[in-house]
Parts: sequence; structure tokens; C-alpha cells
Amino acid sequence: MLRINMAAEAAAVRLFAGQQAVLGDRPDVAYMKEQEGAYLNHLQALAPGYRARPSLFGPLCSAAGYAVGAASAVLPRNLAASVTGAVQDALSEEYTDQLRQLHTDRLAAEVGPLRDALRQLRDHERAPDDGVKAPDIFALQRPQDLSMEQGMAALVKYTFKGLFTLAGRA
Repeated sequence: MLRINMAAEAAAVRLFAGQQAVLGDRPDVAYMKEQEGAYLNHLQALAPGYRARPSLFGPLCSAAGYAVGAASAVLPRNLAASVTGAVQDALSEEYTDQLRQLHTDRLAAEVGPLRDALRQLRDHERAPDDGVKAPDIFALQRPQDLSMEQGMAALVKYTFKGLFTLAGRA
């Protein structure tokens, strides 16, 4: 779990770094990058206690985050918000799934600091208010009914979910 989380948070940090590279030092982007960096540092501090190492796919997740961040910075505001919202969806779902797994495996009490970190990460708001939520699997079966924003959000969300899965395997 920590391997995935460190790769995911590194991707989020780099997403905002990519936006900063294009948009300059906007306070809102700098704030979000700093917040994500603090979460990444916290996870890295927890890792030795759980004998977790960084994922071999961490650099790929970071590069993808940077590229998506830079690309989203040049998109119209509605599409950029959809991209940021999609990354938020992917992160929130990953943390929710991990918390559920801890409870299913009856490990939640044993890994208190990790559980607390997952809750904090899951509940952290990353998406802009005007971001479009990525469509669910049923809506994806009718791509002709999706708006441009929904299509973009789905593409980004499921790409990052795939990257997070890879990060957990190596």
C-alpha cells in the first residue's frame, strides 16, 4: 500500500509542478504542490516502519503527473478542472479501497498510523469546485453520450489508476 501511495503522491506533486512550469508561480498551484509534498514526506517517513520501499514505477508516475499537469495548464479552464478532478478521483478511490482492505483483513488496528494517513489522504480535497467527476463504468459503455470534460476525466482517471496498480506490483 505504501509503495502505491508514495508513487501516487509523487504523481500529484509533479502534476502541480507541471502546472507551475507553464503557469508560473501562482499561489494556488504552489499551495497545492506544497500540500501534496507534505503528504509525500509523511508517507516516506512511515515507509521504514512498515519495511516498504519506493515503487520501481514511481518515476513513471512522477513523469506522467508532470506531463498531465503541464498539458492541463494550457487547456481551457473546464477541461483543466476535469483533469485535476480526475486525478483526485483516482487518488480518493485508491485510498478508500486500501482502507476497506485493511478492515477486511482485520489489520486496521495494527497499522494505526498508516490507517490515519490513508484517512487524511482520502479526505483531502484536491479537485477544483468546477471539476467534472469522471463517469462510472456504465456511462463509459455509451461514449457517445459523454461530454468532452467527462471523456477527458475518464481518460486521466483510469490512466492514473492503471499506473497506481503498476506501482504496487514492483
